[in-house]
Amino acid sequence: EIKIRQHRLLAEADQTTPAHIDQIIKSGFSMSDIKGLHRDYSEDAVEADEMMLNATPSTRRKKQPARPPRKGSLSRNEDMPQMMNGTLEPGKMNRSTSELDLNRYNAEGQLMQDKDDKKKRGRSPFRFFSRKRDASADERNKKAKTPEPTMDRSPGMTRPTNLSVRNPQIKVSSTDLKIVPPQIPERNAPKTMSVAAPTGVESIGNEIYDGECLKLINEYFYGIRIFPGQDPTHVYVGWVTTQFHLHSKDFNQSRVRKSTVHIMDEYGRVVDSLNRQSCYMLRADELYNEVTQDATGKGTSQGMFIGCFVDVATGYMTFTCEGKETNHKYKMEPETKLFPAVFVEATSKEILQIELGRTSTTLPLSTAVLQNSERHVTPQFPPRLKVQCLKPHQWARVPNVSLQVHALKLSDIRGWSMLCEDPVSMLALHIPEEDRCIDILELIEMEKLLSFHAHTLTLYSALCYQSNYRAAHALCQHVDQKQLLYAIRSEFMSGPLRRGFYDLLISLHLESHATTMETCKNEYIIPIGPELKELYQDPEMGHSLRSLKTESVQPQMKMTDIAESVDNIRSLYSPYFPLDVVRNFVMAALDEAVQINQLHNRDPVGGSNENLFLPLLKLVDRLLLVGVLTDEDVIKLLIMFDPETWDPTFEKEGKDEHRKGLFNMKMAEGAKLQMCCLLHHLCDMQLRHRVESIISYSHDFVGDLQADQLQRYVDIKQSDLPSAIAAKKTREFRCPPREQMNAILGFKNLEEDDTENCPCGNDLRESLNGFHERLMKHVSLVALQEPSAEETPTDETTKPGVLKRLYNFINAVKELEEPPKEEEVEVKKTPEEVFRKILIATIVKWAEETQIETPKLVREMFSLLVRQYDSVGELVRALEKTYVINAKTKNDAALMWVGLSQIRALLPVQMSEEEQGLM
Repeated sequence: EIKIRQHRLLAEADQTTPAHIDQIIKSGFSMSDIKGLHRDYSEDAVEADEMMLNATPSTRRKKQPARPPRKGSLSRNEDMPQMMNGTLEPGKMNRSTSELDLNRYNAEGQLMQDKDDKKKRGRSPFRFFSRKRDASADERNKKAKTPEPTMDRSPGMTRPTNLSVRNPQIKVSSTDLKIVPPQIPERNAPKTMSVAAPTGVESIGNEIYDGECLKLINEYFYGIRIFPGQDPTHVYVGWVTTQFHLHSKDFNQSRVRKSTVHIMDEYGRVVDSLNRQSCYMLRADELYNEVTQDATGKGTSQGMFIGCFVDVATGYMTFTCEGKETNHKYKMEPETKLFPAVFVEATSKEILQIELGRTSTTLPLSTAVLQNSERHVTPQFPPRLKVQCLKPHQWARVPNVSLQVHALKLSDIRGWSMLCEDPVSMLALHIPEEDRCIDILELIEMEKLLSFHAHTLTLYSALCYQSNYRAAHALCQHVDQKQLLYAIRSEFMSGPLRRGFYDLLISLHLESHATTMETCKNEYIIPIGPELKELYQDPEMGHSLRSLKTESVQPQMKMTDIAESVDNIRSLYSPYFPLDVVRNFVMAALDEAVQINQLHNRDPVGGSNENLFLPLLKLVDRLLLVGVLTDEDVIKLLIMFDPETWDPTFEKEGKDEHRKGLFNMKMAEGAKLQMCCLLHHLCDMQLRHRVESIISYSHDFVGDLQADQLQRYVDIKQSDLPSAIAAKKTREFRCPPREQMNAILGFKNLEEDDTENCPCGNDLRESLNGFHERLMKHVSLVALQEPSAEETPTDETTKPGVLKRLYNFINAVKELEEPPKEEEVEVKKTPEEVFRKILIATIVKWAEETQIETPKLVREMFSLLVRQYDSVGELVRALEKTYVINAKTKNDAALMWVGLSQIRALLPVQMSEEEQGLM
């Protein structure tokens, strides 16, 4: 079929008329086209004609290098001179469009006449020697140079020369076959142009291929050329499979593992039979002896060429030697992975050469290795191929815990019973190219595989961006719950994989809701009810960092069971994962990491301080955002930050003298960045408590204001005041609510003389002023200032005089007579107030101790520092975004949050049709 197709292509190429001739016939030609047709001739026409007449036929046909086309002229094909100059062909009427052709015809006629004259002369006695001399000259000329492809062709052949003398390494692209139409500026009428369509035809030597021919070729080839001097008994050529494992320096065909698989029907008859081998290697001298009759074997040392063929359509593998087929043929199973291989022991300096050539019915092996969108006879833009060297090695990881296996022999009939109490789990990584699995902990020894797998996990995480629940459910089929739990619990996982698995767990199951909570952290919808008042009865609760319980309406996290196929995305949420198990593990792991890092840790989990703390802190941060952490977990976390402030059992002079928290440890920049994010979210929680405590107080206070305002209105109505005075006093009640509140609460900087003009009662003023002072103790800058203690300096080195001792004695007697004064009880500051100062000092210490290289860490650090000094400002901004609703509508607001969070997740992405319908 390939030969038939090639013959048809050659016939079409013979009959194809150049496209520019069709164009000239249809649209006409200009003077520039005529000039372009004569660009092969020099200005001296007579000398050029003589040179062409005197040239030999071989030099006449020698291909000249192509000249660049003249601007505005028509690009010509190589057939153009033949068609325009009317090359004389026997048996046909010829055109005489050129004077050169006529001169050449006359000259050839004169040469024929001279030959006839020589024949008419008498025979010379030396004619025999002249005949020999002419023959030897012809042979010498033939040996002197390689004959051109067109030398032996008769003038009557009509095959285009551009197909016969083409370089085998050149592929004709579609741009080479396009004919650029000439520019004809002097003609205004539009002309129809005929442009040659790209054909995608490749030619190698005298063979021509198109896309259909290449589709028919399913056989690949590579060759091994053994140089003279190399002993072929030490050369094995063939293919190896992924099951080939050799742990010795010497190769022997008897060591090749072989098996035969028989496929039988229900009656026991053999339906099919397949032979399996770990490799298909043949010795070079055996192949040579099959194709030659030389029994002595002398020719084997003179070098040879062995070809290896594999047909991917039929599954057969064949071998040739010196261009002759051998009897060795193997049938492969589908989906078998084969690698070309050579086993050689050198016996000379020049051993062998690997050739990626081709035959008339095969493609080179490099076209299979360098796969492209289309098949090509020669590979497109091939990189430099590398030869892999098989190195025997044996290495296996020993498990850290040995299996506890109990063996018991039940009986001779029932045999033995083996019981393993605590199986040791492992996570395997499959390598398809080698058809084997390795322990994922072994990747620390393989940098390229480790990098590839870490980037794969990063790609998986990126697929779940912007709440892509469908991708998350699909990925859970590849990385399931057992794999993730094993990976985050493993103490021996390498750093990049440890971070990759932690990030993948967050992206699959937590990131979507965490992003929603991050978006709505500055929006407060607070229902008014008895629960709010009961929650903030304790004044410390309004500034707490230790409690996560709030009454404001926030989006609730939802999870759905992992589904293989997703039909409807309306009720689709994050894939289910046991977050309680994750929370318990990560809090215990973080506590253990803090305990181990009290002193210098040479071999931390993950290989570095950053790989140890960054994944743990990042996971704790996301669990805090989605509301999985409890109050006990937050207290433990704060104790890990600064045990001296938060641990009530801390003894600085005793057992905890050398105890350090995360603030006092040497941390990597990535871990510091995650600590800043975690502290930001804790400050957000504290701000929410402050907003809710203000709303809780305002609920009762506004009720008292309205009751006081109603009482004053009733008093005015019941009093016998003149109408003008009554109207002046009741103007307050006719104003809008905002102006009423401004008039009632305008007593912050009120002087004592103006108290009578204030409409608000004294009790209400004292209540609001007291609440304001208590709030400012925690949020104002005054709370950051240390009280200045008056110290009386005493010089203990100088002895007091006589009068000084007398005064001291008199004062001591007076103090004994006077009743003892009550000592002022120092107000103990809350841990939140102390922690605020320590946090400021820690950020300043981080900024001073080293040069920070991460710009994001600089922004987060100083953003956190500004929050400590701008507590009043952020509280004012938060109250502007606070909404108070009735407790009965709490469920409606919660449903609103669900839809709003979905819309916010869909807005930044390109939506599918289902997502547009959901929107």
